[in-house]
Amino acid sequence: MACASEALDLYDVSDCISISAHIKKVDVQMDINRLNRAQCKAYDAITSSIIQNRGKIFFVSGGAGTGKTFLYNTIALKCCSLGHIVVTIASSGIASLLLVGGRIAHSTFCIPLDDEVTMPHTHCVEAVDRTLRDICNCEKPFWGITVVLGGDFRQILPIITKGVREQIVNASLRHSVLWKETNVLTLDVNMRLDQTDQGNANFAKFLTEVVLLDF
Repeated sequence: MACASEALDLYDVSDCISISAHIKKVDVQMDINRLNRAQCKAYDAITSSIIQNRGKIFFVSGGAGTGKTFLYNTIALKCCSLGHIVVTIASSGIASLLLVGGRIAHSTFCIPLDDEVTMPHTHCVEAVDRTLRDICNCEKPFWGITVVLGGDFRQILPIITKGVREQIVNASLRHSVLWKETNVLTLDVNMRLDQTDQGNANFAKFLTEVVLLDF
């Protein structure tokens, strides 16, 4: 997801209109009130960057069920209600249907399809960054707009044909030149599980403990 206060010529304005139309059907403040503590922290950090035009890069890290998509949509609706242009993009067609005004990365940027941003080769994200820098003649990452990436590094890593471990790890977003500029926001509460059930609670705790190296 990317946000900018100026019009993006590369983006179909009709998608912005569809998001604006969706705003009229939902109570954005009600969705904001439904955010849990970790989501609120991420929401505040991202919206502050957008409103204050800081142009930060964020990575929302969380497993399935932690509410990443709900967070994305809440931020998109809030920013659109404030007059910002929001581009919501997913790697697959099904995932894009879950986003307000969502489109797939292939049709927007002509890059290969994958499930989450943790799965494609890091060159895909870097290509979008370089394209925006070149077109807009700007040295700031992603043309200085706020960019929100998301995924779960505990899922499938980039697939490198006949690649060895080192090649696969180096193709990960965490080894990108952009990673040092990225602010990691973690969602750790599984919103799909009934936490009052001890079995579910134990399973949710187990999932959060399956981690890689520290960010």
